[in-house]
Amino acid sequence: MNHCIRISSLLVAGAALLLSACEQPPVQSTQTGYRGTSMIDLKHPATVKKLKAANAIPDVVPAAPADGPRANEVFQNIQVLGDLSAAEMSRLMVAMTNWVAPKEGCTYCHAADNMATDTYRKVVARRMIQMTRHVNTDWKAHVGQTGVT
Repeated sequence: MNHCIRISSLLVAGAALLLSACEQPPVQSTQTGYRGTSMIDLKHPATVKKLKAANAIPDVVPAAPADGPRANEVFQNIQVLGDLSAAEMSRLMVAMTNWVAPKEGCTYCHAADNMATDTYRKVVARRMIQMTRHVNTDWKAHVGQTGVT
């Protein structure tokens, strides 16, 4: 029994010695509320690095020509972007994919077997495009030259 206590004491002491050599990186803290309310935002450097990598801005997709056949003449089930050229429509879809689902690709919003099929995400994206267009045309006084993207 005495032997087991010595071994466990040595193991605990060894673990404490090992862990004391480890130094935790400094955690950044930002006060977000009034003093004394414990409203502090803590950021661990490793987490910040992962978030920056995950939220990297994708490359800009080069502009497409506005001439040529319209999107609603080339593609099926185009309810909102039919006034764009087919090239502009394709550019917009590539840009949206790069921003929203670069790993998943087009099938994040579209059905894999038929791109024209309405899926939940496709309907939501369509509605968001409609709202963006509405704000940029009917709320010019509010959004000015900047607009909403």
